[in-house]
Amino acid sequence: MSVIKKHTIYLASFVKEDMDEDDNSTLIYDEPIPLETSLNSLSGSYDISIYGDKIKTMCKTMLDYDQWINKIKEKDAVYLYGATPDDEKVNGENANYYVDAVLPQNKKILVYFKKKI
Repeated sequence: MSVIKKHTIYLASFVKEDMDEDDNSTLIYDEPIPLETSLNSLSGSYDISIYGDKIKTMCKTMLDYDQWINKIKEKDAVYLYGATPDDEKVNGENANYYVDAVLPQNKKILVYFKKKI
């Protein structure tokens, strides 16, 4: 029997795009919340056909449909693989990934994360 390893990740919901005092575009996020989930690398013909070489900078997870539908969305900031919102001055500044795609399934939601560059 295999054991699925769960990770504590943090999700900061995207609120809006705004301009800072220097007229640069900036993204505004809500306060990050923790959640437990498993993370998987991308592989297989479907992932490769959609993302190509970008799969090296991505990962995915499955979340419960009823709990997360309309709560997780593209552009949300995500803290993966040990990144945390600890000591942030601005919500989302320590996030190292963002939500690239949210694909509702029957009872789950397939979520793709892409590494920030």
